[in-house]
Amino acid sequence: MKIKIALFALFIGIIACNRGGGPVNDRKTIEVIDLLSEPESEITSLSEIATDIEYISLQTSSTSMIKFIRKVIISENRIYVQNNVEEILCFDKDGNFLYKLSKQGRGPGEYTFISDFSIDSVKNTLIILDGAEILEYENTGSEFILMKSVKLNRPAPQKIDIIPGSNKVMLSIPPFKGSEPSLSIMINMDGDTVYYKPNCYQYERKIAKGGMVVVSANETVQYVHDNKICFKEVFSDTVFYADKESDLFLPHLIFNSYGKMYPARAKSDPEFAKTNGDEYYYIANIMEVPRYLVYYYYFDKSRHIILYDKVSSHKFGISLDDHISEDIAGGPFFDPAGVTSGKFYSFVEASSLIRHVSKEEFATVKVKNPARKEELIKLAGSLEETDNPVLVVVIPKK
Repeated sequence: MKIKIALFALFIGIIACNRGGGPVNDRKTIEVIDLLSEPESEITSLSEIATDIEYISLQTSSTSMIKFIRKVIISENRIYVQNNVEEILCFDKDGNFLYKLSKQGRGPGEYTFISDFSIDSVKNTLIILDGAEILEYENTGSEFILMKSVKLNRPAPQKIDIIPGSNKVMLSIPPFKGSEPSLSIMINMDGDTVYYKPNCYQYERKIAKGGMVVVSANETVQYVHDNKICFKEVFSDTVFYADKESDLFLPHLIFNSYGKMYPARAKSDPEFAKTNGDEYYYIANIMEVPRYLVYYYYFDKSRHIILYDKVSSHKFGISLDDHISEDIAGGPFFDPAGVTSGKFYSFVEASSLIRHVSKEEFATVKVKNPARKEELIKLAGSLEETDNPVLVVVIPKK
């Protein structure tokens, strides 16, 4: 990437190396969530936080078999599904298969694997992240045609998103080595660096006894909310967003851990991590819609799921065992996997849905929307056990 960055912006980035990882706005304009406080109660039923639910059968054919859903984007009445690291499948809003990007290989115009992808509904383009390369495709409505590729400097990013309404993309880099100069970079599609945040949490990676290197699956969190790209670095308390107007990273919200966020020292000192790691919080995932924030964190050898209501400023726990009872249509429990277009989504295997609907207790369960239950019965009756997973889309309360 060619670096074109103003000295003023660089200066702002350097002074941003405080505990939160960046400049902190007035507390009145930024949400502050207390990680140490206990949730007021548990969310047990989906109707407590949602107004509607939709089950979408993703058509199964010899060319649309889904191995594993890694990510879903719903845009302009199209459903885009990342099928493992190999393909991007496109379905219409009813789940009918339309076309796909499937060019895994090492030849011209091919990619090794898909780390992440993003859709620009304005320009009608698809971008995928293939290690240290971005590939941009025109979305014609019947196929994806390669337009250009952009080579990136190492280390390779893990996450990519198009910044809505711009020609810029946001890249997040995991701190695997500890010496990465930056973990969060904004570039344009010519490969020029627009802005970056210096890595304030560098460390010297050490290999633990037995030759093991501690690496987590989600070393960085990046997501789309309210037409903004938000991100959180693993050692920071602060969630930032990429501001397309000022070309700066500005604070969006703070997880106040009172200094107990997972420290860089736990990476550089395996013995410290072994004896003290349980004392620190590690946020593994964040999902945000206009009213709610759902985040997963680890503390004291336990995994926790919290739903935060931004309207009431209340925290609610989500049971790891029972998750959220689906009382709108009566389907299987709901465990959010992601957010797209301001809606939560998840998916359920076809065989699991068939078995659930055939149970005696499903026939007698009372639901908030009987019409949705009838639709679910009809859907389950049309499925084969070997069909693709069923996409579940939840409309949250406002």
